[in-house]
Amino acid sequence: MYPRSGACFSSCVWQRSAPSLRGIWPIHTRQFQHRDRREARQVIQRLEPSARAGDSHSALLIALKLMDCHEIIAHQDDENSLIADAQRLGGLENALQKRSERHADCVSLGSQDYERRGEWLTLAAREGNINAQLLYASAADLVLGSPAMMLKHPERVIAYKGQALEYLRSAAATGSVDA
Repeated sequence: MYPRSGACFSSCVWQRSAPSLRGIWPIHTRQFQHRDRREARQVIQRLEPSARAGDSHSALLIALKLMDCHEIIAHQDDENSLIADAQRLGGLENALQKRSERHADCVSLGSQDYERRGEWLTLAAREGNINAQLLYASAADLVLGSPAMMLKHPERVIAYKGQALEYLRSAAATGSVDA
């Protein structure tokens, strides 16, 4: 099963390799240290029924798995992240092996799956998951899409900003120092 607590989130590739997300939410993601080593499609299929039934933790885990895979695929040819992985893992062969394993976890997903990252994050936030709410407030592109989509639909941006602020206030009211 998925642990609800842990030491850190450094095992997720997108914190290592995605400069756009690095450091945005390092503290409150500690509880999501576990990176499910099973194939992404299996993980999503196993969690989807409970997420749709209102389990915010499952919905957030789906969103995180999709985000993780999206970053793996997006940075598979990034030499800088390969060098960093090689240094961290003790050699180029180890880094290439690890990269190959992580890529194999995600090959079953398609663009339609990645487009749903924001839906799962929104569902988890709406169901009251504080971690999802904090991530929601810092990930407009996941929820709203590209900058072109934001310009095309300014009413969605306004609604997003209001909802994000509400989530931050709610998290702050519960004592979250990350809000």
